[in-house]
Amino acid sequence: MRTETTAGKGVWEHVLHRARIRGFDGLGDAELLAFLVGPGRDAGEQLLRSAGGIRGLADASVRELSRAPGVGEARALRVLAGIELGRRAAVEAADDGAPIRSSADIHARLAPRIAPLSREVFVALGLDVRGRVQEELRVAEGGLDECVVSPRDVFRPLVRCGAASCIIVHNHPSGTPRPSAQDRLLTLRMVEAGRLLGLRVLDHVIVAASGWYSFRDEGII
Repeated sequence: MRTETTAGKGVWEHVLHRARIRGFDGLGDAELLAFLVGPGRDAGEQLLRSAGGIRGLADASVRELSRAPGVGEARALRVLAGIELGRRAAVEAADDGAPIRSSADIHARLAPRIAPLSREVFVALGLDVRGRVQEELRVAEGGLDECVVSPRDVFRPLVRCGAASCIIVHNHPSGTPRPSAQDRLLTLRMVEAGRLLGLRVLDHVIVAASGWYSFRDEGII
């Protein structure tokens, strides 16, 4: 009869073999997690199940992950450290000092960090005269389907840092970037407030798991 320890070792050796043959691109989510949590029967699958998938992992706390069978605090910390490294790598790749030229650039910069979140967050990017990001500010944070933000929340820190123009961004935890009626109204309010302050709003981008929506691309801004 196989013991739990023996079974866990067998799973671990199987994952190692697949990684050597196929590389990390050929592994599933649970198998990749196995490299972070170490030997243990179905620990990666247990983590995914308890967190509700990769998106849930990215937004989970150490305490929440450590409750999964066979995980514990140390393994939970390793998983979150790995996720944070991935986020930082994505940000560094996008934030190379080049000007923001399109909504795709905005998505590449922010989606890895805010698209997986289970709550709405509102980010303002302050740009210099060349269109480079001078300041990135998280100006508001809300719940699952709403983030209350006012022009004052957005423009006060942007004026203080001397931004020449700005881009506003928020996420949709629902997974679809389609704007709501409130999103459209908020966009018009922000554009008008920026005009009065002499700080142009270049775009409002909504990011989600399935892609992004740009008010500028759609001709609304």
